[in-house]
Amino acid sequence: MAAFRREHEIAVANVVGSNIFNVLGVIGLTSVLIPLDIDRGLFEFEMLALALSTVVLIPLARNFRRIGRPQGAVLLAAYVAFVVVVLVRG
Repeated sequence: MAAFRREHEIAVANVVGSNIFNVLGVIGLTSVLIPLDIDRGLFEFEMLALALSTVVLIPLARNFRRIGRPQGAVLLAAYVAFVVVVLVRG
C-alpha cells in the first residue's frame, strides 16, 4: 500500500523489517521449541546467494536512487534463477 501511495521508504522498510522478523523471530521461536537441523548446503549456496544479492542491491539503490524497470528485471531474473537452482538441487 505504501508503494502505491509513493511512500517508497516505508515500503522498503516494511520488506526489510518483515524479512528480519521472519528470520530472527519465527525461526528463533521455532528453534527454541523444537531444535532445527541446518543442512550444510545452506551455507554453501543460499548464504552465498544472500550475500551476493546484498552486494548487488546496495550499489543499485545508491547509484540510481531509484530501482526502475531495468534494475527490477535484473533482480527478478536473479530471483527466478535462484529459485530454479534451489529446486533443481533438491
